[in-house]
Amino acid sequence: MLAAFLLSRARADRAQLLGLEFECLRVCESDLTAAPSRGSDGPDALVHSLGAAFAPGVTAEAVLDGGELAVLHFDALNFSLEPGGQIEVSLPPLTTPTEVARELARFRTSLEELLAPTPYRPLYVGHQPVTMPSDIELRAKPRYQVMDARFQQSGKLGRHMMRATAGMQVTLDYRNETECVGMLRGALAMAPLVTAMFANSPHVGGRESGFLSYREHVWWDTDPSRCGVPVRLLADDATLRDYTDFALDAELWFMRRDGELEEVPGRVSFREALVAGEVLTLDDFNLHASTLFPSARLRGGIEVRSADCVACDYAPAFAAIQAAVLYDPELCERATALQPYRDAASVRRLHEAVAKSGLEAELADGYSVAAACAELLELVHIGIERHVATGQWSANTAALLQGVERAVSERRSPALDVLEDRPCRELDLSE
Repeated sequence: MLAAFLLSRARADRAQLLGLEFECLRVCESDLTAAPSRGSDGPDALVHSLGAAFAPGVTAEAVLDGGELAVLHFDALNFSLEPGGQIEVSLPPLTTPTEVARELARFRTSLEELLAPTPYRPLYVGHQPVTMPSDIELRAKPRYQVMDARFQQSGKLGRHMMRATAGMQVTLDYRNETECVGMLRGALAMAPLVTAMFANSPHVGGRESGFLSYREHVWWDTDPSRCGVPVRLLADDATLRDYTDFALDAELWFMRRDGELEEVPGRVSFREALVAGEVLTLDDFNLHASTLFPSARLRGGIEVRSADCVACDYAPAFAAIQAAVLYDPELCERATALQPYRDAASVRRLHEAVAKSGLEAELADGYSVAAACAELLELVHIGIERHVATGQWSANTAALLQGVERAVSERRSPALDVLEDRPCRELDLSE
């Protein structure tokens, strides 16, 4: 039943589109501390103005939760506010990476123009560089209150994740179960390589954190039952059942009853609640699935979640890399093999090395992340050429990779430019 639910949108003629979600921080211009997440100086008015500027003439549907704005829907375009006041744009499903680049540039222009006359500015990094999570007020959405409390029970850095991180997500479409599993497996295997190429969160509390992607470090110490990489899905014989098992074994936090969110008492998994006789529905599973945060997950498509927020002109490469490889079964399989580790301990070591050192990461057995990334980019170019040859993508798509290619060739994740070129208070990745 759960497998059928996860495949409910799969069909042979489903278009292979790209959906990008892009989070960024709103900070004080003077010192990069976090802007207020609530109240009269909060981001709510900004989001309304963004919608009016970005989608003129389109009537917005505002969704309130806990008495505060949660999301503005403009047809398939969404602007939302994350737990610590982070701004997120969810672009409508697009056909090509160049369209993603164009729309993201529009978002950046609108956002920066709206913030220019205010004391605040956007910051395109993966973690708030100055303000600690304890000093960032959580927005009032009821699920955030439950998640905040649960994360403090399950790991050390969940408050950082909710209040202080900003990342990017690409969602791709699958047409059948074989594609679904293959693409998910490929996305999970590629995840540490992608993290290295987009590592961009070196500061915490106004100091160097010791990590190039502190955001990646945060996710691995948030909740082991629902984050990281479900290693069974990296196996050659992985199936959709491995993903449903992962989902069923994660703690069940809340259900919606009579329109209200109800926290589940105790610490039980979805599976344990079922066995205990709790009457659970597919709607309950869908809500539960939205609280799973592996490096790639199933949410109507393959949602890849392995990249820090970066400058808007660098970010489209993230979409291009995923689509060029994951939409080509042969390239997807070859990319999966670039990450050879299949046991939990080795996968954890690789992700920790990437969080700490980005493209400079090397493991004790000689595995070089930069070398693997270079091979991955070769596969991406093949994928782009194939899409261009069929007329699906424009001939200039490969130009989106220039920044990433330079980073890989120099073994310089974006965070190194932040650390070596400018002190934290002068950080400006929008240029």
